[in-house]
Amino acid sequence: MRSRALGGLAAVLAAAGMLLGGCGGGDGADSDGTGSAATSPATAPTDTAPAAPALDPGEALLALADFPSGWTQETVDPDADEGEDTFCGAATDNPDPVTEAEARFAAPRGVPQVQQEVAVFAEGVAERVFAEGRERVADCAGFTEEGVTFELAPLSFPALGDESFAARVRFTNEGFDFEGVVSYTRVGPALMIVTTAEPAPATVARAERYARLAARRLQAARGG
Repeated sequence: MRSRALGGLAAVLAAAGMLLGGCGGGDGADSDGTGSAATSPATAPTDTAPAAPALDPGEALLALADFPSGWTQETVDPDADEGEDTFCGAATDNPDPVTEAEARFAAPRGVPQVQQEVAVFAEGVAERVFAEGRERVADCAGFTEEGVTFELAPLSFPALGDESFAARVRFTNEGFDFEGVVSYTRVGPALMIVTTAEPAPATVARAERYARLAARRLQAARGG
């Protein structure tokens, strides 16, 4: 069960990133490969200094100490090919963030898993990306990716940050059911996705706990 579950969870986590075309597009800033903040700004035109990020996304990341004993922090590959940004069978056109960070954690047997992605955008951009992403999710009941069909449904969730929403992602792989809870939060210029994934049914209380904690970290990083 463990190897199949891990494969299924990887698919849930990948699907969560596709929910909104990823936090910020295909080629974002670099990461150090350990789940810490990526601090390299997006490339600017010649002779134009890149805008300084409004906050450090690394300060908003969950830490291993936030999880029960036995959990581990997974390595995040900064060179992983994210592919094209698509959702529900259509390409998305999200702008690249100024800077971004990611962290991933797993329970002792590999399940459940928690993934967090934070992206900081230029002034005025995050609001538009959030609104477009929420509309995409509302209009999509499911999608097929690499032969696997994902079911998508809105989920009642606590209000977080400046605005937020959540959804369930569910699919079956090799006879096993998997489910993820995906919360999407905006705090000022920053967008954050927190995903919990496990064999179905998903534990919504766990998803809420880590989403709340992550939202508080993000607000603190902003200075609020």
